[in-house]
Amino acid sequence: MKHLLIILISFLLLSSPVFGNPKKWETLYFWKTSSSLSWKGFGKIKTHPKYQGEVVSGKPNGLGILTYPWGTKYVGEWKDGRFWYGIGYDTKGNIVGKYVNGVNIIKEPMVVVEKKPVVVVEKEQTGVLFRRWENRQWRWFKNGNNKNDRTYVGDIRNGKPNGQGAYTYPSGDKYIGEFKDGEYHGQGTFTFNDGAKYVGEFKDGIVWNGEVYNGNIKYKIVNGK
Repeated sequence: MKHLLIILISFLLLSSPVFGNPKKWETLYFWKTSSSLSWKGFGKIKTHPKYQGEVVSGKPNGLGILTYPWGTKYVGEWKDGRFWYGIGYDTKGNIVGKYVNGVNIIKEPMVVVEKKPVVVVEKEQTGVLFRRWENRQWRWFKNGNNKNDRTYVGDIRNGKPNGQGAYTYPSGDKYIGEFKDGEYHGQGTFTFNDGAKYVGEFKDGIVWNGEVYNGNIKYKIVNGK
């Protein structure tokens, strides 16, 4: 079962799902006044937290990323405009929040280790990318259709996911966590559309050190095995 799951996750990284029930992707801004809280389609980057991701009925619902004016962010799943299942990061990339069913289960900041220096060729930004099979290889595009393409929302550098982000398949499978050069790399959670999930470390797109949860079944993966 363990090896089957590893193979299945690896297959999903390389294959192309064809089914799905897409939601609308939008950019929203969070407005807070003395009398109300609301999401609007306009705002000031230096004043209002900016959301990019799936939207239903004018609120974040599904996968998305919220970036605050001062640089902290939340990446993951939303439910009716609230953090639901995802990770909060400070300005240095440290994990300061982990939300499960809307509750932050981390009381103290968790430091992300092994932050190696990288050569930045292109300024890092937050946005949306689409991935699809074209000319016999997987490619990243700025425009696409989340009904047929895989959709990424998060940190982008050199035209690829780099940093924290959320990646969803048309089938409903999704990954929330860290990326490096377009691959799962670092800490993250891969959730299948049937509810099974892997939580832990990824290395160059492969599950590496973590735990698998499938109903009442739980087991560990060590060094990719």
